[in-house]
Amino acid sequence: MLECLAIKDIIFNLSDDGGITMNTIQTNEMTHEEWLLERKNGIGASDASAVLGLNKYRTAYDVWVDKTSDSAEEEESPNKELMEAGLRMEEVISAWWAEETGMKVRRDHKIRSHPDYDFIRCNLDRTIAGNNGNGPGVLECKNTKEVMMKYWDDGPPLMHFTQIQMQLAITGYSWGEVAVCFGGCRFDRFPVETDTELINDYMIPRLVEFWENNVLKKIPPEPQTEKDVLALYPAQQGKVIEAAEETINIHQKLVDVREKVSEFTDEKEKYEEQIKLALRDAEILTSFGQILVTWKQDKTSIKFNEKAFTIDHPKLYEKYKIDKPGSRRFLVK
Repeated sequence: MLECLAIKDIIFNLSDDGGITMNTIQTNEMTHEEWLLERKNGIGASDASAVLGLNKYRTAYDVWVDKTSDSAEEEESPNKELMEAGLRMEEVISAWWAEETGMKVRRDHKIRSHPDYDFIRCNLDRTIAGNNGNGPGVLECKNTKEVMMKYWDDGPPLMHFTQIQMQLAITGYSWGEVAVCFGGCRFDRFPVETDTELINDYMIPRLVEFWENNVLKKIPPEPQTEKDVLALYPAQQGKVIEAAEETINIHQKLVDVREKVSEFTDEKEKYEEQIKLALRDAEILTSFGQILVTWKQDKTSIKFNEKAFTIDHPKLYEKYKIDKPGSRRFLVK
């Protein structure tokens, strides 16, 4: 694994060979808005993990909203800055990979579609020349934080593994690699071979079902997270449902866990109080120069006295007050 090397740009123009015949749409002259609109006409390889329930950042419902809305705006992402950095780092990472392997890569500039399902699509970061005896391949470039390295110990996380499997299914190539840069200076690469059984028996059927039964019919998929539930059911009607056996078992597990948490919370508070008694008027507790605990006074904060303002200026209060929707409270009985 290389660390913090100076990278030369090693990008070559290659002709495609191998693979399968597929529909393609050229993107090099598209505006970004046109590209976003075109993405709505299919499920991208990066969408696959969300549809399959293997993405911790997005769900099938998020993909459904994106594909069925008329807006060309991009989804808001908590990792927006990291995603933008990834686009800028793609050039560096692909060149780094080319230098380390001695193989040639090129930009693809097209949206590729599966030969049997036009709505299953991908945009490749780079294609790899077939000079290793295995024919051409796919290069997927990733840029992430150094703290994320632990999630790559056994290979690319599932959300990235399913992405490159989808790319291999669409291109018909038998292999690819995921090249990743951790923290801006640590590089690694992970070879991936086509898993035909995974693609044909699991991924393709699930994606086809999602597109035909959810996207085309504009029927939202089943929720996968609390966020999905709140989006699908923003208002409650005082409805009561009878718990299924599976839900009863989950409820009991939750009750058991909450009891354990309560026990540990009580123990935690007891130990905290004992240490505070030892600190008295000190702010820092150390052991051989190492800081163990700090107990410092916060800065004085300013708080708005709503009650007094309401009494002194009732008309102004009525003019500027707004209704805040109540949150949906979850209570375990």
